[in-house]
Amino acid sequence: PKLTGMKIGSEILTLDVSSLDLGISYKFKLVALNGELRSAPSVEVTGVPIPSSVSNFKISDVNFNRLSLSWDSVEGSDHYDVYQGTSSTAVNTKVGSVTETSFSTTTPLNFNTVYYYKVIPVTSNGVSGSVSAVINGKTAIKNPVDLSVSSPNATTADLSWSAVEGAAGYEISYSKGTSTTYTILRSVTTLTTNHTGLTLNTVFNYRIRAYRMAGTTKVYSGYSEVKSITTPPTAPVIKAVSKSIDTITVTWTKVVGATGYVLYVNGVETIVISDGNTITTDVSGLNLGESYDFSLVAKNGELTSASSTIVKAIPI
Repeated sequence: PKLTGMKIGSEILTLDVSSLDLGISYKFKLVALNGELRSAPSVEVTGVPIPSSVSNFKISDVNFNRLSLSWDSVEGSDHYDVYQGTSSTAVNTKVGSVTETSFSTTTPLNFNTVYYYKVIPVTSNGVSGSVSAVINGKTAIKNPVDLSVSSPNATTADLSWSAVEGAAGYEISYSKGTSTTYTILRSVTTLTTNHTGLTLNTVFNYRIRAYRMAGTTKVYSGYSEVKSITTPPTAPVIKAVSKSIDTITVTWTKVVGATGYVLYVNGVETIVISDGNTITTDVSGLNLGESYDFSLVAKNGELTSASSTIVKAIPI
């Protein structure tokens, strides 16, 4: 074998003996030199090269009744023994032996419980390597995903999401606009719910979290991704008066949040206004003395308000 040395001070000598065979026992003894003089040999000692401990050892996935672990491979290892315990000082139960650099528990674990793990690399001839650091993970239900929010009408939001394994139910909460203060809407055991009576021209933000019972206590997951909807603008209030023998002037109060308006004459879309600040328009080319019906909707992007009340006017 190749010998390398490094002298430390004047009395200590440290030697690294490399290129040894993994798992093989070697005997070592040492003599001191002083010029041509040699001391008697030291007491013989033995040493066995073993695999190093795993690195990047971590909990890679958490569920309500199982945990998954992962780590980096160790040179010279044939497989890895995984040990589990419920105390950091008693991780003594062997729960698996794998050739991969990952492991998932197969026996169901207790919910809402902390478990401790260590991994030992083992050579093909059964020599155990260095023991890893002890890590821990707590069983928990996963966060809900695939939250979807839609509006069947101007004042209702329909919500749906995917089932969370092990969940007993779900808590839905919402906020308005840019507020980060959420109000609980309700808890359900289904995968759908709705929110009715929404105020117009308002952004509603929704989030959900799953829960599972631990005795009589609800233990919650984290929150889902927030999903938002915006309700349509309020309906305009309009007036229509004759301006001339063939023209009616229609006016209205500006609708908050409106980006435009659409005017209907006798139920037919007649004028599209792309400026939300506009509050009046003229309708010309009408017949003198004939009664016309006028109505208006406000727009906010793709959102459309309910129609205004129909008002009648006659060019005179």
